Amino acid sequence: MTFGSVSKQFLSKQNYVLQGKVISAVDKKPLQALCGRVESDNMKTSTNKDGMFSMTVSQRNGKVKLTSVGYKTQELNYN
Repeated sequence: MTFGSVSKQFLSKQNYVLQGKVISAVDKKPLQALCGRVESDNMKTSTNKDGMFSMTVSQRNGKVKLTSVGYKTQELNYN
């Protein structure tokens, strides 16, 4: 699995939107129903049919953990 991109949008003084797209490293197709989790905020979400996800986080920098059955779990930094 490949993590495409992460972007943050400023919401307020303490909240940001973390969003990204997850694609297969093999065929470059979007990965659906993959779990994304930011443990520091106890937030989790899943990717849609286009491999996209979005969640509200409280920190500008952190780590997101991506998991799915049949794929190796990846933990990536965002900033």
